[in-house]
Amino acid sequence: MARERNSGAGASVIGLVVFSFLFFITLILAVLAYSNLGEAENKAADAEARLRRYVSAADEAAVRARLEDRTPVVRQLLDELETMRRWLAGDANQSKEDIQKRMEALGIDFANGTLRAIQALQADKQANDELIEQLQQQLASVNAEKERIAANAQQVEAASQTRVTELQNQIQALQAENRSYSERLTAMRSELEAVLNQTQEQNLARFLAYDQQLEELQRENTSLRDQLKKERPTLAVDPTRQVDGTIVGILSEDNLVTIDLGARDRLPAGITFEVFDHTTGVVVEEENQVRGKATIEVINVHPNTSVARVVQIERGAVIHEKDLLVNVVYDRNRTHKFTVFGDFDLDNSGTPRLSDRRRVEAMIRNWGGQLVEDLSYDTDFLVLGVEPQMPEPTDDIDPVKIREYEAAKEKFETYQKLRVKADAMKVPILNQNRFLYLIGYYTRY
Repeated sequence: MARERNSGAGASVIGLVVFSFLFFITLILAVLAYSNLGEAENKAADAEARLRRYVSAADEAAVRARLEDRTPVVRQLLDELETMRRWLAGDANQSKEDIQKRMEALGIDFANGTLRAIQALQADKQANDELIEQLQQQLASVNAEKERIAANAQQVEAASQTRVTELQNQIQALQAENRSYSERLTAMRSELEAVLNQTQEQNLARFLAYDQQLEELQRENTSLRDQLKKERPTLAVDPTRQVDGTIVGILSEDNLVTIDLGARDRLPAGITFEVFDHTTGVVVEEENQVRGKATIEVINVHPNTSVARVVQIERGAVIHEKDLLVNVVYDRNRTHKFTVFGDFDLDNSGTPRLSDRRRVEAMIRNWGGQLVEDLSYDTDFLVLGVEPQMPEPTDDIDPVKIREYEAAKEKFETYQKLRVKADAMKVPILNQNRFLYLIGYYTRY
């Protein structure tokens, strides 16, 4: 027991010694470790400071994140560098200087950031794309308008061509018609010239024959007068048979007289009467000449009376009321025949009109005259309007112009033919003024 007790005590001592030794060693080691720990912390703090000079905490965290896939950071950086070079230049082997030069050549500000430049370019590209789209739309609209205009131009050209063809056909037809008119006019002119020459020759032959007949009649008349003188040297005629009217008033101061003949008696202004004394009657002198003591001319015709002026009076003769009036030609019961042609200007407007011709014809009918269409030996008066002018020949192919030319030419030729014919027939020709004076339209004192 004592041995067991001693053995146990010795073991405890040994254990205590060992424990103490170990504690001492541990203490020494702890002191050494503490010393080394401070130095290590200093070194770590120094290393941390130097590290922060190059790598921030965020960068370190990013590097640690990259280390999670167990790829070296340098490798990752090199890969990213190659990728960036490939993105920028299309070639991973391009250097930074080469890439910078190329960007500067393209106008990219390398210092302000490539992405910003790219974004600016993208914005420009987008604006340019929008502008291109607008321009394309405008171009499409312009092309559509161009096609529409081209279609309209084709339609207009087709219509114009059709119209030109129609006009050409019309021109050809009118030219043909004009040639036909010209030929007809030439033929008519030749025919008229031939007729005119023939008429002139006939009239000349007729005039010569009339002259011969007149000479024979004059010789016969002279012979008959000689016989009449031998048989009846003085011939008294019943005054009541040849009296046409009487004087009903005298205005001696004005050398005027009033007679009992007027428009109802178809008395024309300008007619003259021989005045015979109412106590002696009408006496026919030798050679059947009727000559009174005075001669009067009618100057103003009223419905039932007229005013006349004394144009001649024998010396010592006096005109009295109831004196007799004689005109061997005047016959109140005779209807005068008138042929009227042309246009008249009764209002003196300077423009002859067909309507004024109708007024002239109405005046003749109201005066008691008779209108006849054709001029003949039975016609008493030819009344002509304003003389038409010979129209100038025209080269116009317009049918209306041609018809107007033909009508004007026909009117001119008819006017001239009527004058020649009236002269040949000894038919008195009255212009507008003479006609109006004849029927008493003008008042003259």
